[in-house]
Amino acid sequence: MKILRISRSYPPNFDGTAFHVYELSKCQAVKGSVFLYQPHKENIHQSNSFNIYSPPFCDVFIKHNKIYKSKVIILIFHFFVMIDVILKRKKLKFDIIHCHNDIFDVFWWIPFSWWTKVPLILTVHAGLNQSKLYTMIARRIFANVDRIICVSKKIEDELVNLGIHKSKIFVISSGIDLEGIKLVIDEFSHQPAKGKKVVTVGRLDPMKNFGCLIDAFKQLDLHDISLTIIGDGMEREILQQQAKDDPRIIFTGAMSREEIYRHLARSDLFVMSSIKLGGQEEGTPTAMMEALGAGLPIITTNSGGIAELLKEYPLKWIVPQNDSKKLAEAMVEFFHLPDFEKDQLKKISRQIAQKKDWSIIAEKVGEVYKDVLFPSH
Repeated sequence: MKILRISRSYPPNFDGTAFHVYELSKCQAVKGSVFLYQPHKENIHQSNSFNIYSPPFCDVFIKHNKIYKSKVIILIFHFFVMIDVILKRKKLKFDIIHCHNDIFDVFWWIPFSWWTKVPLILTVHAGLNQSKLYTMIARRIFANVDRIICVSKKIEDELVNLGIHKSKIFVISSGIDLEGIKLVIDEFSHQPAKGKKVVTVGRLDPMKNFGCLIDAFKQLDLHDISLTIIGDGMEREILQQQAKDDPRIIFTGAMSREEIYRHLARSDLFVMSSIKLGGQEEGTPTAMMEALGAGLPIITTNSGGIAELLKEYPLKWIVPQNDSKKLAEAMVEFFHLPDFEKDQLKKISRQIAQKKDWSIIAEKVGEVYKDVLFPSH
């Protein structure tokens, strides 16, 4: 099968959607061909079956991260991609068009799909904006997409509430590279760590709410403990200022997946403090699933699809959003648990992660393609 994929999120950008797009494309290229358009010049990981393109003027799209903030820039990016695809139409012969993110990422591809008679798929990676204007526009755009993949049941519910027929919606979470995680964990987990280590990973932006986590961590009256915050983003200076009087809090900046796995291997606990903000919230966060794959116990807020992802977890480890006191209490309780209870949490983490390997996720996405290409009668 030949897939045309378009995503404004792609490495070296640091977010879950970027790694989702890369890992899914890499898996699908083993059995078929992927033509991927993204906004960066770096055409890394290219092969005969995995071809990566960028549209003209890509420097303009990624300048100041406008490709992730400005709806106008998003529309312009996709327009230039569509023009380039039309010019390369004879070279790029594809069976499926697969876009990622939201309604602004699929807008131009609806008429293109009609014109080429190629089915159009959209993966929605986060909760929908709840404004009246967005709802009015989204209802019409989603209705003209052939199939919609959403990464959590909560997003499916939001789509159904918009009036989208459930038969065209498929819930398929992001995935993780279990083998890659295991290789690093096996190598580094036996290295002795100094003290207790809490780790978190994500973009430093308001939805991740790291300020709440820093407040919670400062409340911990525990000896020999550290908090490592892995990631970069618009709030880095603000967060570093907030944490400057506590030397236990460490900011690493953005890291490669292997470097992240090394930190996970030497950590005791993964914490996520995300909130619902402006209608946007977590889907099934890649960083959390990688922590599960590393066998780490989890403490988290109940943002978006997280509770669904952790439905096998004891409820006390899923705390209310934006409540630093509850978050601090949960961390204190965890570090006072007997070892056998911590080991039970690690076991649950690994069991959840086993279902999220990219080979399994890619097969599920392939079933959606078959559903739209060969509908049952």
